[in-house]
Amino acid sequence: MRKILFVIEGLYAAAGIERVSTNLLNVLTKNGFDVSVALFGTDKTTFFQLDESVKLYMLGVPFANKFKLRAAFQLANIAKRMRPDYVVNIAVPMMQVTVISKMLGMPGKVVTWEHFSFSVGSRWGQIFRLFSGIISCNTVVLTERDRQDYPTFLQKKIASINNIVQGTAIRSLLTNKIALSVGRLSYEKGFDILLDVWKEVVKVHPDWILQIIGSGQEKERLMQKIILYELEHVVQMIPTVSNIQDYYQNASIYIMTSRHEGLPTVLIEAKSYNLPIVSFDCPYGPRAIINDEIDGYLILPNNCLEMAKKISLLIEDFSLRKKLGEAGNLDYTKRFSEKSILFEWSKILK
Repeated sequence: MRKILFVIEGLYAAAGIERVSTNLLNVLTKNGFDVSVALFGTDKTTFFQLDESVKLYMLGVPFANKFKLRAAFQLANIAKRMRPDYVVNIAVPMMQVTVISKMLGMPGKVVTWEHFSFSVGSRWGQIFRLFSGIISCNTVVLTERDRQDYPTFLQKKIASINNIVQGTAIRSLLTNKIALSVGRLSYEKGFDILLDVWKEVVKVHPDWILQIIGSGQEKERLMQKIILYELEHVVQMIPTVSNIQDYYQNASIYIMTSRHEGLPTVLIEAKSYNLPIVSFDCPYGPRAIINDEIDGYLILPNNCLEMAKKISLLIEDFSLRKKLGEAGNLDYTKRFSEKSILFEWSKILK
């Protein structure tokens, strides 16, 4: 039985990385891997349901520069006791600790599972990703485009593997006058742009509601914009919920206006619920998920009028919503199933 030790800052947040990480931990455990997780701090809370067989270890210090040496000692000691075959960084920042732990005698091959594109963020971020790619025995990224962004000499060590998104037998009937968008209320998610789009949509379809589900630092600014545009009656701001499946099931269209993405789990989830998607073709994730004009529409970033036009097209044509939604659900089954993604991870953790 392969022993795998994952390293992540925490699993308490209701965010995308925590969700897909929990899914992978559960699937590996269910399929015969011995899975453990090292968490920073002392909070063992997991927002998403974690298989009871997954063992949790606490490093006892927060993920901050002044504590990283202490965290590295703790991680090395944990690994020496459990003797993992692989230590998996969940995101490149964890490498700042595991590389020190490795120098302290930590056993196991180091794999890094990166959730952000190579070129996103600061120059320092790119340097860290390059360093991580060199040091790690393998790096897992979310899309083929992400893999190709790494220097050619590293690409043989880079694997592109989709996120595991748990399937559902539930399908939206696509009859409710509701459009949905889910995510952290942060600048890169572009919900401010979504309000620009929705302002145009409701000029023609004032009886449709936009639900934005998420929490974050942009909430006040978004609320101010809703009031400025007089959209209070057609936009619902809903904090992060545990019953997100109910909202997917009740929606008829999914919308994404992100400025940039990794591999957005919400788009895969939308497909599993039969929802047609309208999304900006931002770097890099949406194009890896959406088949343009087959199961959704890819719009040039910031082209709000074109996006509003495509949303209106779906609003006005139920048969088109149904056609795109069913195509999306079929694509979900083919490309994002648990079985196919487990096979790819098994090749890395061989």
